[in-house]
Amino acid sequence: MGIGNVYQALGENQKALKYLNQALPIRRAVGDYEGEANTLNNIGVVYSDLGENQKALESFNQTLSIRRSWGIVRVKLLLSAILVELTIP
Repeated sequence: MGIGNVYQALGENQKALKYLNQALPIRRAVGDYEGEANTLNNIGVVYSDLGENQKALESFNQTLSIRRSWGIVRVKLLLSAILVELTIP
């Protein structure tokens, strides 16, 4: 749990957005797709709490897109690992 999540839990929405938005480019830079999706989801929740529904929707749509992509990639990786295991005597 990051500091943005702590502020979110405390209802300090502006501070939460500040820290969540700082975390987002870091997550992207290191290729942490799951963390990026979680951060975008949290940003969406904060925007929803603030009544900024269009911004919330944009964040949730980005979250969904990443999770769909990640799910496909993850399944392919798992299948590849199993195929490798099956071919090794």
